[in-house]
Amino acid sequence: MLRVAEATGDTEKARAAIAAFDARLARARAASAPEEKRPTAVIYQINGILSGTGLLEDEALSHAGFRNLAPDLHADRGGRVSIEAIVAHPPDLLLFAGPSDEYRTVVADALVHPALRAVMHDRATAVLPWRDWICGTPYIANTVDVLANLRRRLAVRRPPA
Repeated sequence: MLRVAEATGDTEKARAAIAAFDARLARARAASAPEEKRPTAVIYQINGILSGTGLLEDEALSHAGFRNLAPDLHADRGGRVSIEAIVAHPPDLLLFAGPSDEYRTVVADALVHPALRAVMHDRATAVLPWRDWICGTPYIANTVDVLANLRRRLAVRRPPA
C-alpha cells in the first residue's frame, strides 16, 4: 500500500490507513484471551477442506482470539478433513465461506450432511464470505472485527470453566 502511495504521491493517506489498520488489529488482539483459554474455530470449505496454520485465515482467527482447530484434526497446513473428524472433535465456532446453497456441486454435499448439521445445531456457526478475507487487503481488518465480535458472543454464551 505504501509503495503504491509513494508512486502516486499520497503517502500521508496511506500511512494513516496503515496506522488505522494496525490499531484495529491491536485492539482485537488485546481483547482476546490467553492462548490456552481461546475458543476453537475451523474454516470449513466445500470438499471438507480446512484452512490450516500459517495462512491469512489462521492469522485472522488468531488476532480475533480463536485457536485454529485444524492442526488438531491433522490439517496443520490445511487439507481435507472428514465430516466424522468434525463431529468427533467439534470446534466452538464453525465458519463457512458461503451458504451451502451457494455451491452447485457434488463436493458441496458435505455442507448439508445431517451429521454436520447436527454439529451446526450444537455449536456456533457463521458465514464470512471469501471476498472479505481471501487476500491481504485492508478488508481483513473488518473480518477480524467480525470474528472478535463472534468470540465475545461465544464467551457470553459459553462462559469459561
